[in-house]
Amino acid sequence: MNNELILLRHAKAAHPDQPMRDFDRPLKDFGFDQAEAIADWLEQSGAKPDIVLVSAAKRTLQTIQPWLARHPDTAVKELDSLYGATTGEILMLADAETKAKLVLVVGHNPGIEFSLRYLAELDAQGQRHHQRMRPGDLAWLRRYADEETWQPGKSKLLKRYSALR
Repeated sequence: MNNELILLRHAKAAHPDQPMRDFDRPLKDFGFDQAEAIADWLEQSGAKPDIVLVSAAKRTLQTIQPWLARHPDTAVKELDSLYGATTGEILMLADAETKAKLVLVVGHNPGIEFSLRYLAELDAQGQRHHQRMRPGDLAWLRRYADEETWQPGKSKLLKRYSALR
C-alpha cells in the first residue's frame, strides 16, 4: 500500500501561434528550465518514486523527462485519463498502485490543485491550506497510518516546492 504521494503540476507550457490541441502544447523555454529544476529538487529531497503516473499530454511528459533520464529504471505509466482528471480519478489511480510506497503523479490543474486541497486541508504547520498549484509546483504528502486509501484531510503535507522562482 502506498503511503506517500507527490502531486506535480506540469511546468510552464507554451501558447503557440499555430492552432493545436491543448493536449499537444509543449513546454516553453522557461518550462524546460523548470523541469530540470524539478528533477534537481526531487533528487536533493531524496524522492524515490516507485512509480510515476503521468498524463500522456506533451507538456507533462516533457516535465518529467529530466527526472526519468536520471532514473531510467523508474516504472512509468502514461495515462490519457490523467488529462483533465478529477480529484477522485487521480486518487483512484494512486490507490491502485498497491505495491508502491511513493507514487508521483504528474498532471494538470484543476485536478492536481483540488487533490492537494482535498488531501491536506491543513498544512504541516496546522494552517489552512489554500495555496495554489502553479505550473511547476509540487506537494509531497504522507497518508496517516490508519488510512488505507487517500481520504479528505487525512494526509500530512511533508514538503512543497515551486519551480516558478
